[in-house]
Amino acid sequence: LVAGCFLGCGHTPETSAPATVAAEWTAYGEPFERGSLTPVSEVPALLATTGEAAGQFEVEIVETCTKMGCWMSVNGPAGEPVMVYMKDHAFFVPKSGMAGKKAIISGYAYNDTVSVELQKHLLEDANRSQDEIDAITEEKYELAFSASGVQIEGDLEGAAGDHDDHDHDGHSH
Repeated sequence: LVAGCFLGCGHTPETSAPATVAAEWTAYGEPFERGSLTPVSEVPALLATTGEAAGQFEVEIVETCTKMGCWMSVNGPAGEPVMVYMKDHAFFVPKSGMAGKKAIISGYAYNDTVSVELQKHLLEDANRSQDEIDAITEEKYELAFSASGVQIEGDLEGAAGDHDDHDHDGHSH
């Protein structure tokens, strides 16, 4: 559904510098003013009823990409990790220290088929063991988000740090 999401990850986007929204939140990506927040627990029902779920979603971060900050996983509706991809790799979130923080995602949710190759790549990004990576043998169908903007709880100015060059070429997510 999100074609080209992993193409060109090695470039430095113009919007990679965080902006402080208020003393307690830091913004990344396209700026947005908070409106009505949809809890992540309501997303599956929205997708089942209307076929789409767009807006602002309140989530808790599980982890972020340790290579670039180009994705994060968040607690899903049943406590399972759900992927959040930064739209068009136009911005990055901090690569570490985000676990347990609250975040607001501005974007949309969708159901996605995740290839074996992409699952393995994401585990490599998260510095997982080779045994865990090798155990992936089947594609999976899961909930995911595309974020055009993210606000993370805390004054994180400078937390994004340096982002290593990281290549997602060949990944069609």
